[in-house]
Amino acid sequence: PMRISKWRCSSVFGDVTDEPGWAEAAEGAVYVIGATESGLELIRLAGDTPAAVEQVRTVMQRQVAHMVRLIDDLLDVSRITAGKIQLQRQLTPLAVMINSAVEAHRDPITAGRIQLDVQLPDAPVWLDVDATRFVQVVSNVVHNAVKFTGSGGTLTIRGELEPRAHGAQELVLTI
Repeated sequence: PMRISKWRCSSVFGDVTDEPGWAEAAEGAVYVIGATESGLELIRLAGDTPAAVEQVRTVMQRQVAHMVRLIDDLLDVSRITAGKIQLQRQLTPLAVMINSAVEAHRDPITAGRIQLDVQLPDAPVWLDVDATRFVQVVSNVVHNAVKFTGSGGTLTIRGELEPRAHGAQELVLTI
């Protein structure tokens, strides 16, 4: 097995460490707030009838859940940046973590008839990471990829080892 101590995760949306990620999260929050405002306006225009409230409530519940997730993600990044979270690093197999992240999205992948193509190195790759946080990052990127992959499309997760100085290797994970 290979031991990898450095990794980078990227997607069509950019590296997870990019500063624009903050702007995208804020954009997402503004979108959710706008959708919630629209729902409230629809209820008002319909005269606050029980039918109108019920119809809009489901949409608003989904939007609020999305907002909570965005805020949790931003708080996690803030805590990590401020050094307030102790990472629980341990050697963990890459394949196990990728499978865990993918399984969290199995239903939407199946419902969207999205073909999943996972390409990992043949030899086992072990990462010295906080497995919970690693899976969380990959899961977030997979979630976005599923959301923006059209019905019948393909979602590719590719892990490649790139040589570095002194015989070290870096894992490049592309989703």
